[in-house]
Amino acid sequence: MKYSKSYMGQLFSILLVILLVFHSAYSFAQLNGSTIGIKAGMNVMSIKIKEFDEKENRIGYHFGGFSRLQLTESFSIQPELLFSNAATTVTYTGTIGGNQTSDRLAVRLNYADIPVMAAINITSKLSLQGGLYGSYLISTNSDKSSTNNTSQSESKPVNTSQFNRVDAGWLGGASLDFGSMNFGVRYLKSFNSVGDSGSDSIGFLYNFPDGQREAWQVYVGLKFF
Repeated sequence: MKYSKSYMGQLFSILLVILLVFHSAYSFAQLNGSTIGIKAGMNVMSIKIKEFDEKENRIGYHFGGFSRLQLTESFSIQPELLFSNAATTVTYTGTIGGNQTSDRLAVRLNYADIPVMAAINITSKLSLQGGLYGSYLISTNSDKSSTNNTSQSESKPVNTSQFNRVDAGWLGGASLDFGSMNFGVRYLKSFNSVGDSGSDSIGFLYNFPDGQREAWQVYVGLKFF
């Protein structure tokens, strides 16, 4: 697989941000007894598109690192840097030129997410979390399968330029700590659409003006200290 210079530049920039964030977090943790760690988990995620009634939630994943900055005994801030994917599948049936056509569209979007969570400790093990996130779209993977009444089928990609590079939203959940292990569940939803309106090469409108990311996430984390 070949990568463009622009893609490699974006990837290098993201890796540089990762190093800077966790170097700063590590330095802070040494000063006040906070912690850093890694985490990974499952996304049950979709892209909510009102104009399509038939859509599927898709299983994805996320992984990355976090830093928990303990400000008081009961309150902490937790910035994170994650790779996360969003996906959905929608089906549309209509008529073009007198032919009945059914389209099935699969969309997968790969993001670098930066959540910043505020956590309130309910007990020594349980905390409730809420916060905001910002995202940068690293890559897309999408295709469309069309079948008309002549039994012909074709598959063509959706134009990547339809999707917005920057996304933001809110998220909330709960976390449990057992020694160096951390388990949690979250709900995430974006403020804005994931892309702009457009059409494909055979005339179907695949518009994303109301397409928002939303997901349930389940994860496990490992604290280094």
